[in-house]
Amino acid sequence: MIPALAGLCTLTFIVTAAVVGFRLLLLSRKSGGIPELVFGAGLVIIVGFGYPMILAGRVHVESAPDLARVLMVLGAIAMAVGWTSVWIFTWQVFRPDSPIARWTCYSGIAVTACTGIANVLRTVTVNDPAMLDFGELAYTGTSLMAIASYHWGGFESLRYYGMMRKRLALGLADPVVANRFLLWGFVMVFSLISTAVPTVASMNGVDPQGSPPLMIITALSGLGCACVMWLAFLPPQAYVERIRAVA
Repeated sequence: MIPALAGLCTLTFIVTAAVVGFRLLLLSRKSGGIPELVFGAGLVIIVGFGYPMILAGRVHVESAPDLARVLMVLGAIAMAVGWTSVWIFTWQVFRPDSPIARWTCYSGIAVTACTGIANVLRTVTVNDPAMLDFGELAYTGTSLMAIASYHWGGFESLRYYGMMRKRLALGLADPVVANRFLLWGFVMVFSLISTAVPTVASMNGVDPQGSPPLMIITALSGLGCACVMWLAFLPPQAYVERIRAVA
């Protein structure tokens, strides 16, 4: 029951994020905006290639370990590349003119690249296929950098939402736009939870794929991320009208 529920939540997240990613790519063709292009491509890479490859690799660990290793390597590369989009998106959207933010972004990408390379090398050389994505520093390093990027993105979005609320009180802001910053902050929070829970568990010697409570937490946070992401980028008209009505 729990694996089926977790699988359904994961599938919902993958489909939603892929749709949003493609929508942002289409939007970037019209607007020429870097944030839409970067994050749209990042979402497609993460959920269209990286995450599915890692999931497929886990399925084949026992039956086809060599195939699992190849899938894990490709998935690790895709996830590292995709996660760099969060660093760029946060910098470009919230602090494009800040030298500190620019170098924070560059540093985050550099460390993510280094941990990604270490993760690939570990995946190629690890002897036990069951340890392909479990418990060692090379594996957790990339995830820790993803968590750091979610921290930064969530902080900036919720900070900006606070600023927008003050403008709303003066009639100087669009309530739907202000709400989008709040929703994006929650996207980052749910993303952080879904990444941090299995990472911390594996660092403490617990297999997150073998723990029903951890599977539920990770799956539900992924589902929450999908729902909030949908409202942020593809909101139903009724939701938009509701936000304007209560502003």
